[in-house]
Amino acid sequence: MSNLNDTLHRVTQRVIENSRASRAAYLELIAREGDDMGERSAVSCSNLAHAYAGALEDQAALLAGRGANTG
Repeated sequence: MSNLNDTLHRVTQRVIENSRASRAAYLELIAREGDDMGERSAVSCSNLAHAYAGALEDQAALLAGRGANTG
């Protein structure tokens, strides 16, 4: 970050420090829930099609039931 304006650098560091605990909790949640594939059969086909269309490189993993459930 040495190329940043000094004020921007200080603000960025303050944001990083202030969000440290909530970010750690979020990352822990994501790691813990990462293996839960959810119940995709409860989602309508049209919703799945839209979700898969936006997945790009993850489409094959989602279709095979190996992709993470992100929402």
